[in-house]
Amino acid sequence: MIRVFLNFPLGDIYYAYPLYDKIQHLVLPALMCSMAFHMTNRLKIELKWKLIFSFFVVVGILGFFEIVEYGLDSVFDLMAQGVFVETPDGLQVVQSGLDDTMVDLILGFIGAGMYVLLGSFFPRKRS
Repeated sequence: MIRVFLNFPLGDIYYAYPLYDKIQHLVLPALMCSMAFHMTNRLKIELKWKLIFSFFVVVGILGFFEIVEYGLDSVFDLMAQGVFVETPDGLQVVQSGLDDTMVDLILGFIGAGMYVLLGSFFPRKRS
């Protein structure tokens, strides 16, 4: 739901503020990692395995999203890949599609990694 809210009602911010996409790709993987971790929280396995599992699930989802973005862009020419800024002359390319994809994946990797590091340094006490 948060992803839908950030993309549709606030999606126009993307053209005025190019870093909006990058902030999403850093913060949302940490949120997804949190959700994946809490889904595995009842399993009777060590904390480190729950965190590692959550991390790789999120990295896999990120890769899948980027593949879908590429496919939609190739078929429907949605301009989903790349960073664009709206100018009086139209949309100007700030970052190419390949660079955008790589930066998105790296930021997602960092966001999920931050959750794992924080989760391993500050484990939650069970009540």
